[in-house]
Amino acid sequence: MFGSKFKSKSLDTFGRSVADYLHSAGDLVMVQNPVDGISSVLDIEDDNSSYKKIRATTRFIFDCGAIWGMAYMIIRDEEHGDLNQAAAEAKVDKSINKFIKEGLKYVSRHDYDLPKIYRNHKTIINYELDSRVGGEDSPFNKGVNFSALFFKEFYQIKFTDN
Repeated sequence: MFGSKFKSKSLDTFGRSVADYLHSAGDLVMVQNPVDGISSVLDIEDDNSSYKKIRATTRFIFDCGAIWGMAYMIIRDEEHGDLNQAAAEAKVDKSINKFIKEGLKYVSRHDYDLPKIYRNHKTIINYELDSRVGGEDSPFNKGVNFSALFFKEFYQIKFTDN
């Protein structure tokens, strides 16, 4: 079988979400809903201290978490929405790496040039693996949690429990 195993709608939704989030919407939502220990892009740009690089790295890891979280929700809800939550999540766990790799190619379709640092999907996957050791307070996991808030605030999506 050739081509994608994912629906083009799911990949397009992911691409649009990542483009919106990284372009400025992620920071707009964060201004209204600050996350402890995570700096806004504007704060980092204005920082002239020796901590600027640390703050920027922390924000990058947070953003990777947000991207991973968006992918997770889109696969779960758009690709496997017909399954119960446990079955859908099991399928997501098996396919999220491939989805992120393929979905990042869709970002450019939304008039946004994905920064080079995000183009290697393995970086996001590696941070996800590292975050398991870091616990809930790791920047990556904070980003994963923020992704749901981003969808809710920016796109006005209402989530329901299955």
